Amino acid sequence: DPETGQALLLALCEGGRPFAMNPNTLETLGEWDFGGALGPDGFFSAHPKVDPKTGSVFAIGLAIGVLTSSLVALRGFRL
Repeated sequence: DPETGQALLLALCEGGRPFAMNPNTLETLGEWDFGGALGPDGFFSAHPKVDPKTGSVFAIGLAIGVLTSSLVALRGFRL
């Protein structure tokens, strides 16, 4: 988490938002929206990609039935 400096372990899936966990205790911390970057209806795929030149993390999320998609470019996050 760039805001707190705390390391997070993210559980990813193809059908929703990531869930954050403490990597030392595996305590579930709840849904994670990257500081609001996903928006209210945003999802995050289980297979994000990292731009090798900029280090930005990209993911595409699609909500079936809701007909929304999101492309998220995250800076300050490391995989």
